[in-house]
Amino acid sequence: MPRQLICLLIFAILIARHDALRHKLRDVSRVSDDVSRVSDDLQITVYPHEHNVREGRDASFECRARTSDNSVYPQVRWTKVGGPLPAGAHESGGRLTFSSASASDSGRYVCIAQHNGRVAEAYATLAVNSYGPQELQSSPFSGSCSPDERACGASECVKNEYVCDGEPDCNDKSDEMNCPVKRLCEPNEFRCANDRCIQLMWKCDGDDDCGDGSDELNCGQRKPGDLCQPTEFRCRDGRQCVPQSFQCDGTNDCQDGSDEVGCVQPTVVEPPITNKEVPQGDSFQLTCRAVAVPEAYINWRLNWGPVCDPPRCVQESEGGVGTLTVNNAQPLDQGAYTCEAINVKGRVLATPDCIVRIVSIPAPPPPPRQEPARMSCDPVGAVTPVADSSNQCQCKPLVTGPTCNQCRPGSFHLNDRAPHGCIKCFCFGITDQCRSSDWHRTK
Repeated sequence: MPRQLICLLIFAILIARHDALRHKLRDVSRVSDDVSRVSDDLQITVYPHEHNVREGRDASFECRARTSDNSVYPQVRWTKVGGPLPAGAHESGGRLTFSSASASDSGRYVCIAQHNGRVAEAYATLAVNSYGPQELQSSPFSGSCSPDERACGASECVKNEYVCDGEPDCNDKSDEMNCPVKRLCEPNEFRCANDRCIQLMWKCDGDDDCGDGSDELNCGQRKPGDLCQPTEFRCRDGRQCVPQSFQCDGTNDCQDGSDEVGCVQPTVVEPPITNKEVPQGDSFQLTCRAVAVPEAYINWRLNWGPVCDPPRCVQESEGGVGTLTVNNAQPLDQGAYTCEAINVKGRVLATPDCIVRIVSIPAPPPPPRQEPARMSCDPVGAVTPVADSSNQCQCKPLVTGPTCNQCRPGSFHLNDRAPHGCIKCFCFGITDQCRSSDWHRTK
């Protein structure tokens, strides 16, 4: 074969191999670029996207960002579109909270996350209504309000049940004036140190829901050998922990997705007993068990209101089992006790209620009264050998002394043969004073 032909063949083979290698490298490069894009891809979620609230009420948005492979959870920050966050807004751990929202807080807010040079944004809209028109009378104002209404302003009436309910319903907000300073929390709410009320199930969930951190205090310590804190959920693979508030929130936060597996609202499987009679002053205990994912929090209500305050009433909920202990039971503790099971998927009330009746026990009769010991009297000078009911000795006419053992002045010689106990003195008118002597006549 001519040398030139051989050289041409070798050159063609080298070009083909180079093209193939270049194509392979291009494919590898493309695959690498895809992997980089996936690992760096940011996913950001805001909940809810829109929030309508009346002025004076609290409002909140939650924002969470992560890489698509769940390997990184970048920090997020909130800002208001067109300006800074309002003075009444509080940002913590991706949660944007408005305490006593005002009309000026209305607007669009953006949550921003950054990772490896990438930026992701998600938007939320807050609408704050200045008052609640649905609570105001719908018919034209006639100059006076009905018995179940209260006048507010010059031409409005508001239902009595909406007065001092924490929500301004009058245009002039007069229905929320001169009200008690503290708003009572619902039985299934936790009172924060700053007097805010949050859901009981938000306590120790890894999020600062109160805004002052008081709901994340006294949550226990991590046990030796445990990977996660008491406020965290342990993913099924055993290598990752996420805040408990992330479980069953609709987003896969665990790399294996186990935080979104089996989520279901509570079902009460062991309601409390239906009737209980408790002696006044005794202690009693009620239990209730529910199954759910996440674990249900068990709350107790009395006649649909709160039970008594600690330490007389103590509520405990662990592993879906709730226990209520009432100490020193009083008549105000009787009524219908309701077991309420709650988690992020919903709540359920156990049926039937437990009817508790407090009964009074008659006080034991007092011990028989013992008469005080009576004083002993002189058997010669006293009428009787023991004192009378006033514990005094009754002496014979010529006898004196506490125990009747002395002759009165003008008498002498105490003896049992003298009818008056002693003998009167006789000194022929010279004196009426005399005393006994040891001398006596023998014959």
